[in-house]
Amino acid sequence: MRKIAIVCLTVCLTIVPFATLAFGQIDRVFYLSHTDNPQAQMEIDNIVRAMADVQATHDATKKTLTVQGTPEQIALVEWMLSELDRPAAALPSPVPAIHPYRDERGVDQVVRVFGMAYAVSPVSLQELTNMVRSITDMQRVFPYNSLKLLVMRGEAEQMAMADWLIQQLDRPPGSAPVDTGTREIHLTRTIMQTARVLYLTHNQSPQELQVIVNRLREATKVQRAYPYNAQRAIAVRGSSDQIAAIERLVKELDR
Repeated sequence: MRKIAIVCLTVCLTIVPFATLAFGQIDRVFYLSHTDNPQAQMEIDNIVRAMADVQATHDATKKTLTVQGTPEQIALVEWMLSELDRPAAALPSPVPAIHPYRDERGVDQVVRVFGMAYAVSPVSLQELTNMVRSITDMQRVFPYNSLKLLVMRGEAEQMAMADWLIQQLDRPPGSAPVDTGTREIHLTRTIMQTARVLYLTHNQSPQELQVIVNRLREATKVQRAYPYNAQRAIAVRGSSDQIAAIERLVKELDR
């Protein structure tokens, strides 16, 4: 019996390091120092899962986040928590925080955290989230309401488009529109589309603005058209001909 026990112990000790080396997975428990709200903890959990492609579970009572991933993924999670787990009174950084990331296909991407200065209501944050996802084709875009942040992951061209949109729309209510013209995005090497932010001059209600967006979609067959009510703006993306048609229609409908 003693000899059998010794053999079994030797086998077990050799299997565990092998499994760790083969899969490269490690567990890490993070303690949330400034995030007491269960809803905020859930938002952090969702953001961490989406940005780092990891398994994560949070314990609202212990204020912990347990993450399983590679060392590179764990390092990304640690960086994100340094941006998200902060006091609610912390002022947003005027410069988006940036972290490089290489996805499972080996494509170089970046993770960015944008602090909103004026788009601080849950409605405005969600409208910006929907808009950025649609206009940039970047699905990993999430709001963090506790600190008024948008967290996103994508390629450099997508991130530049997102930055362009936020600069135009995250402004004081009632301020003059910042019309920076159009911006191009390459869908493939040969196919390119144009993005545009259009500002309405009359005091449309959210319902009226949505009606205008629906009519633009129907008339031009452009599905990537989203309203942002805080600035009475509509962001659209399509071919150059579609954008020109939308500009004409907006002038007719803006009454």
